[in-house]
Amino acid sequence: MRAPSARRWLRGLALLLVCSGASPWGIRADDLQPRGTAAVNVYSESMNTSIVSTSATGGVRLPHELELDLAWSADIISSASVDVITAATDRIDELRNQASVAVSRDFVGRDLDLDAGYTFSIERDSYSHVAHMGVRQGFLDDDLSLSLGYGLSYNRLGVRDEQMSKWRPLWVNTLDLGLTYILNPETQLELIYSGGFSKGYHASRYRRVPITFRQDLRATEWVDELDPNTRVRNAITLRGEHAFGQRWIASLGYRFYRDSWGVMGHTLRVGASVDLPGHVTLSLRARGSQQGAASFYEPIYRSRTRYRTRDRRLSPHLTGMAGAAVAWDLGSYVGWDALELRASADAVIYRFNDYFAPRLDSFGGAPWRTLGDLEGLVLHLELRLRR
Repeated sequence: MRAPSARRWLRGLALLLVCSGASPWGIRADDLQPRGTAAVNVYSESMNTSIVSTSATGGVRLPHELELDLAWSADIISSASVDVITAATDRIDELRNQASVAVSRDFVGRDLDLDAGYTFSIERDSYSHVAHMGVRQGFLDDDLSLSLGYGLSYNRLGVRDEQMSKWRPLWVNTLDLGLTYILNPETQLELIYSGGFSKGYHASRYRRVPITFRQDLRATEWVDELDPNTRVRNAITLRGEHAFGQRWIASLGYRFYRDSWGVMGHTLRVGASVDLPGHVTLSLRARGSQQGAASFYEPIYRSRTRYRTRDRRLSPHLTGMAGAAVAWDLGSYVGWDALELRASADAVIYRFNDYFAPRLDSFGGAPWRTLGDLEGLVLHLELRLRR
């Protein structure tokens, strides 16, 4: 009963502050510079997986170069893919809620910016606490900037209807180091290092690994998935943007990835945007990636190995994506300085030629067959307000 009472108290305090036109720091509402975003994202793929995400953010720019942002999002997940199907489970439906708060300060020192934040997310079989902080230092009249970010998350993972005391922990550390250089008024270059170290339970409690000598499910032993207890990730990204005249901007990026599980990947991104009449910006983008397999991955396990997985993301695969986005600046509206509507659509294709999954045949058998190509579609709609 305490939580509802606390929520009513906070709502009453917020209403009092709005009605009085003041804030706890003695700042009048007219001095604030509020902004907000509402968005919905829909993802579906050909293996009966769909994710509907809704989100809302609100923020204000306070005196002394302070920025405060609050955010909430909810994901409705439904899946019957080979990632979750086991001998006892044929489908998973989940609801994930996430809330976050972030604060930033510009010009703490000469061209020095700081930010920090906290995020909490929860669903029926997991929860996580994430804290992050970052610093950015500008040089050469801000033509050159160096950024450093660190994040720490604590996660607990289980299965539905299981006692929380049996959930397994996972700690994740992330480090991001970025260097941005404005070569000239038309060209910007960026070099980014992203690293991560995680320790704990990395596998899925829902996935089972088949051990078999046959080419179908008969006489198959299903055992728990088992991944290494630690994982070190490293990625280097190089990207650039160039403006052609007053309307066109083109971008190009390359990312190299390698981790301690033996996974290696390459990703190439290209994009272009153009300003159209009527305050409309059209963007086109494409991405292609190739990823190798984890060192312990096997398409079909013949015996109980030290590590074993049925995660298709740890198999060798190719990914392609292409899409378009439109941003429409609607101008001043009911007192808001900016009202922008954004919409995008992206088609995605995955190719898993070294991942095998059982499929029913006309004779009632379940032979192993190559998973092959999966198609997906991502739709996004977003409304942004600023005053």
